[in-house]
Amino acid sequence: TYADRQETGIVVAHDAVNKAILCNLFGLGPEHFWNFKQGNGCVSVIDYPKGTGGHGVLQTSNVTAHLNDGVFDQTAAGAL
Repeated sequence: TYADRQETGIVVAHDAVNKAILCNLFGLGPEHFWNFKQGNGCVSVIDYPKGTGGHGVLQTSNVTAHLNDGVFDQTAAGAL
């Protein structure tokens, strides 16, 4: 069935879209938008262990180690 299939998707977006997705994931309203930090080129991973009909689980957020020789990028610390 559709629910039994495992799929991988990717969203490449500006930080505002990522922050909106994270607010939705945690059931937070738009007033919490600025609580999330998303640095330039960061990677965040959301897993759906029970399929797309289940709840998402944030596995990692705002990882930028791939941008600067394995050191966390400084833009992530000061991201809007």
